[in-house]
Amino acid sequence: MKPSDVVNASDRAEHGKSSQIQSQNMSQFQPISKEKKADQIVEVNPVAKDDTSVPRLPNSVTHKFWETQLVGQFKDIGDKSLPEGPVEPATPLSEVKQEPYNLPSPYEWTTCDLNSDDMCSEVYNFLKVHHPDDGYLFEETYSREFLRWALCPPGYHQSWHIGVRAKTSKKLVAFISGVPERIRVHDEVVKMAKINFLCVHKKLRSKRLAPVMIKEVTRMVHLQNIWQAAYSLPDIRATPVTTCQYWVRMLNPKKLIDVGFSCLRDRMTMNRTVKLYKLPDTPITPGFREMEGRDVPAVTELLRNYLSQFGVATDFDENDVEHWLLPRENVVYSYVVETHDVITDLCSFYTVPLTVVGNPKYKTVECAYSYYNVATKTLLPQLMNDVLIVSKQKGFDVLYALDVMHNESFLKELKFDLADAQMHYYLYNYRLRTALKPSELGIIPAEVMAALEPIKDNEEANLGMIDESKNFSFFTKEDVRPIFWANRPKSYISRTKGWEDFPQGWWGDSRSASYGALLDHQFSRPRARDKKLQQEWVVPLKRWGGPVGYVYQKAYLEFFCSKEKLDAVVEKCKALPSITYMAVNKGENWVSNAAQSDVNAVTWGVFPAKEIIQPTIVDPASFKVWKDEAFETWSRSWANLYPEADPSKICFLRISTFHCFVLGVIQLTIDDNNPKYETVECAYSYYNVATRTSLPQLMKDALIVSKQQGCDVFYALNVMHNETFVNELKFYLGDAQMQFYLFNHPLRSALKPSEIGLVC
Repeated sequence: MKPSDVVNASDRAEHGKSSQIQSQNMSQFQPISKEKKADQIVEVNPVAKDDTSVPRLPNSVTHKFWETQLVGQFKDIGDKSLPEGPVEPATPLSEVKQEPYNLPSPYEWTTCDLNSDDMCSEVYNFLKVHHPDDGYLFEETYSREFLRWALCPPGYHQSWHIGVRAKTSKKLVAFISGVPERIRVHDEVVKMAKINFLCVHKKLRSKRLAPVMIKEVTRMVHLQNIWQAAYSLPDIRATPVTTCQYWVRMLNPKKLIDVGFSCLRDRMTMNRTVKLYKLPDTPITPGFREMEGRDVPAVTELLRNYLSQFGVATDFDENDVEHWLLPRENVVYSYVVETHDVITDLCSFYTVPLTVVGNPKYKTVECAYSYYNVATKTLLPQLMNDVLIVSKQKGFDVLYALDVMHNESFLKELKFDLADAQMHYYLYNYRLRTALKPSELGIIPAEVMAALEPIKDNEEANLGMIDESKNFSFFTKEDVRPIFWANRPKSYISRTKGWEDFPQGWWGDSRSASYGALLDHQFSRPRARDKKLQQEWVVPLKRWGGPVGYVYQKAYLEFFCSKEKLDAVVEKCKALPSITYMAVNKGENWVSNAAQSDVNAVTWGVFPAKEIIQPTIVDPASFKVWKDEAFETWSRSWANLYPEADPSKICFLRISTFHCFVLGVIQLTIDDNNPKYETVECAYSYYNVATRTSLPQLMKDALIVSKQQGCDVFYALNVMHNETFVNELKFYLGDAQMQFYLFNHPLRSALKPSEIGLVC
């Protein structure tokens, strides 16, 4: 399962995300802001052994493609009556489809021979060019040697390396691959296929090509009498066998900070950071050396014995060990500990460098990924410390590890940080009765999770494949901006990510590791003596396009509601032709009085001696793109603010909602000069300590002196003991909140506002 460009099978593949162990582009695959550790990193397992530790997935979650596949279904969660083993029995080979699936006439199937230097280079270049990572600071760079290592293991089938070409130009426009693998599931060794490197030409994404490719590679696998498969995804598309977390250990912190991969922690200098992550010059374990060909039999026995304790694990033989673990320069590195001619320990890592975009000093970030590690005589933390040392010696800048097998025993001790990436493991046509903990999984894929930008190409999304020469850009100029542009390529956020205003370029949309998470909800309570402060539009709009002019704005309302409430809204809108409404649910059911090609201007300005400027728009295509992020915010970010059994959380996770957008029209007059007032003087409560005087009395005096000083309004947050005076002193609830975050410092549980002694 290799993939950097692997477009997340089917629906994700079409939208430019990866399939197989993909998740975050390494620019997002960085140390996570640690407030997420307690509140955002979640495991989602089918039937958890400890039900209280696993969030419940709503049965209403649907994914059209995956619901047709032989994978764990959301509706089956908790059903222990289902048998363990193959979901469907093998089909006689005579009944397997013998002819390839049909492609549109401009395209044809091709088999990719990776032993051919020319073909290997073509696949390499295709994956490199069509890795949809626009807007990222880093790009994975798979070498040709790495591709051959990942895709040509012992017993591989060339027919499983499948491409699609344009008949006229003969250019490769899509690629998918599979490799054979034996996986032991409890006591049964099952022949499976790993499907990986699904990649579709950037201009053909969202044209439903990925499902056809998945079906074709499945057909080729079936022709080899193999009926099960293993794969991984960065998000929840079906019920995973287990969910694992990536951790990251900086080896060259100065470089990583310089290129924007990480940043200095609060109250940390560069020198202190370098000292914190400093390593010894040489390994400390006696007998630690690089693995050699003569070690293969002993390493095979060592590895098989070790993996036998895990519920699901790779079944290695000597040929596998020779291929996957024998060192290859710039691909995989393996080390053993030999004591009295006996191999007692094994450690290994593989490599995928990142190309740094737009940095004049550094071209790459050298990344290592922890592979298989076995410690029988040496303590695992000591063995992995030696791995850090040798990877640093070889010039690597960072090392990643999953929390599988016994890896949790060394992660914190060796100063690994939580990365903003998870891996969900799936089995195809094989059901487990109970889910696994990450520590019960004995599989490490030789791949990297890549977060690929979700690209949805407007209203043509479901029209099938079209001519590759067509321009799919919906908007070509940045001066016309969709309201819902979080997922648009070439967005304002993307274009400004390198501005010096933002440290190390750490600015982006919600894919960014530094973007933060919704951690808590609090109240800000303004207090005003003058009723005029409560009137709408009391503060004039100023200097958008000049001192005098008009802004036309369609007032809009965005909300979630049930199907019944949506029907009522639609009925009311029928009598209001000036109202445009759009609604869509998770299952892509669309309700609107706007055509798919309609574009609604939301805001535009008219100023003297100028053309109409700065329009913002909303259209069905961008609204549907935004839909995914909106539902994610609803069901994940907001839901995580509540305890597991809280009724609000249950509501968030289970309710079947429509995401709606309703527009009307208003007109605002731009007035650069208020004839009476030029400013509103605002005061903000800061630190208040009352030991002898009651806090309400003390704060009443604060209001009096702020009034004497000419302030018009007084704000206070509900932190510390402020709740004791806000009601008594006639503060009212303001339409503003403050979210507090801690970077790189974990909290075991979220704080109440009254437990925060900080005012920003």
